[in-house]
This record gives sequence, C-alpha cells and structure tokens, in this order.
Amino acid sequence: MTAERRNLSTALHPEGLRLLTPKPTPHPVVRYPELVPGDRHILLVLEAHGGSADLGTLAGALDLSESELQVRLAALAAAGMVQLLSGRCTLLEELRARVQRDLNSVVGARAVLRSDQTVRCSGPNAGERVLRQVCREVFAPHVLRPRVPLRQVLDVQVMNTLLDEGDRAFLANASVHVDLVVEHALTERPLLVLELDGPQHERSPQLERDVRKDRILRVSGLPLLRLWTCEAQPPSEGMLRALLHWRLRGALRDATFSKACHPALYEAFWSQPSEQDVADSLPQSDELDALLGEPMLNAILGRSGGEARRDRRATLLEIVMNLRLTHNDDGVRQWFERARYTLRGESPRDILQGDWNPGDARVRLICRLAAAGGSFFAT
Repeated sequence: MTAERRNLSTALHPEGLRLLTPKPTPHPVVRYPELVPGDRHILLVLEAHGGSADLGTLAGALDLSESELQVRLAALAAAGMVQLLSGRCTLLEELRARVQRDLNSVVGARAVLRSDQTVRCSGPNAGERVLRQVCREVFAPHVLRPRVPLRQVLDVQVMNTLLDEGDRAFLANASVHVDLVVEHALTERPLLVLELDGPQHERSPQLERDVRKDRILRVSGLPLLRLWTCEAQPPSEGMLRALLHWRLRGALRDATFSKACHPALYEAFWSQPSEQDVADSLPQSDELDALLGEPMLNAILGRSGGEARRDRRATLLEIVMNLRLTHNDDGVRQWFERARYTLRGESPRDILQGDWNPGDARVRLICRLAAAGGSFFAT
C-alpha cells in the first residue's frame, strides 16, 4: 500500500476523523467562571445598566480610562461575551441570566410593603405637623429632624459614667425618641430638642418616661423645650401655629434658657421677622381688661411689675384664647371661678393669685384645662 493510500485510509477511519476535526470553542456561559475578577466586574456593571451601556458610562462606573476599557472589551468581544457597536457595549443575551445571579450575590435589596390590614397610620398628628412647620420657619437655616432616637443625639460613651443602670437601659431602647431635633446647618451638631406633649404625658407610665428623658438631657447639656397641646379638643391649625410660635419666642426670651442655648440657635431665632403676625392672632390686652374686669385681673397678675407681670399676662392671654374656642365671655369668667376636681377642689382663680410662676406645675395644669375646653379632660 502506497503512502498516499495509507494516509487516506487513516483519514477515513472514524478515529482519524475525530483527530482531524477542530475542537469546538466552549460556550461563553461555560467560559464565564474562568474570567479574571476585573473582566467579571465589567459584565456585572453592564447587567446593572440593563445589559447595555455606552463606553463613557461604563468607564465612569468602573473607574477606568476609555482606552484601557476598550482593550479589555475587545478581549471579551473576541471571546463572544459582549458585542461592540457604535461606541456601545452590549452583553451577550445568553450570558445575562448567569451574570444576573452574580449581581444578586454582590448587592441586594428587600422591600417591605404595606399590608391591606394596617394597624395605624404613621403620619404625624396635627400638632406635630404644625410644630414642624413652625420650627422650619423659625430656626432656618438650621436643619430640623423629626422623631430621632434619643441615643442618636447624645454621646452615650462620654455620658456613661453619669448614668445609672435604668438610664442606660432606657437609652438602649430603640423606640425611645424625641419629637424634634434642631441641628446646626454646617456642623450637624444638635442645638435643641423639642417635645410636644399631649394630655397622656400627665399620667403614668408616660410621666415617668418624661422625667427620665428630662434628666438624661439635663446631664447631656443639650437644651430641651417642652411644648404642650391637648389632643382631646385641639385648636385649629392657625390658632395652634400662633400658640406654638408665641411659646417658642417666650422660651427664648428667658435669660436662663437662652444662655443654655447655642449662640447659632439664638441668632437664627431672633433674625426672624417681626412678631406682629403672631400678635395679630392673639387677644389684645385691652380685650383682656374688658373681659375679666379690673378686680379679677389685678388679683391674678399680682402687684409685682416688670417682666414677671408681663409673663403672667402672656400666660393669661393664652388661657383666655383657648377658652374662647368653646366659651362665650360669661362662660370664660365663670370658668375662672368654678372649683374643679382636677385642681383638688380649687378654682383656677384660687391658684392664679400672688407671685405665681407660669412654669409652675399647677399653672401648667390650668393651661391644659383651658386648652381642653369643655371636654371630659377639663373636669
């Protein structure tokens, strides 16, 4: 047998045919696990952009120069994993499901959506909403953060030696929060904490929690301003706005409180426009004189003059303003004279005599009774 016939015989033999057939190129899905991490990152970013992106976007996402990226994309294109056309790179469609699995292992997200059976709405009540609006206007340009966990506004490690075991457990509870925090616009340092209290804050267990929160904030040195409203019969939003605005200004007039506040807070507050817009919403002094009469007014305001008398008059204006929501003029006068179980058998006029202070606990209770109007809370 000649050499040519021998070669032809070998070539026609099945084993010879297998040896001469070119080895097929593995599918890109099979070759994908062999890629170096840098090339796999390119494919991940491509899939994150929906499977296709222009070279500029891809280079920016990968923090590569376009020239370096083009070299690597050319190798991936030669391997059949991407297609390059008109400055755009597209991931091979058959490879996308495999790359998607890797992408899900790199970054994930879990959405928790509302149920059809909702327990309660998480939105703020009218008082909280109005207080936020007022504070945004009053303390601009500083930042207002609502419902902040108490431990986030304190340096717990520094304060640790000053707290007892109950305080530390209280701070460890993530549900313990403050209603509003005013933060410095530049340094993000907390400047002031505000709490808006409803009638439930006069009863246990909320009362005990408030006492502990007050003590912790006092130790921290961060000023706390408590404002109150009555949710049993809340005033209109316009009236509530006037009340809260007035109370904020009254608090920052107090020398002790203003001294404890950060200068940036005080400057922001007193750079606000005139108080005339707030004063227009309040009963005027001559109306107060005509409504209560000189004998009752002098008995309530006392003989001392100056700042103490002015503060008492401001508190009295607040009480009367709330009463006018539910009482006529005769009803307002009778309200001051009527003995009440909540005041242990005394009338508001019995308590509002002599050198009383607007911050006294019983005076504060009278203010709450007036805000509650004719509701059950006012008994």
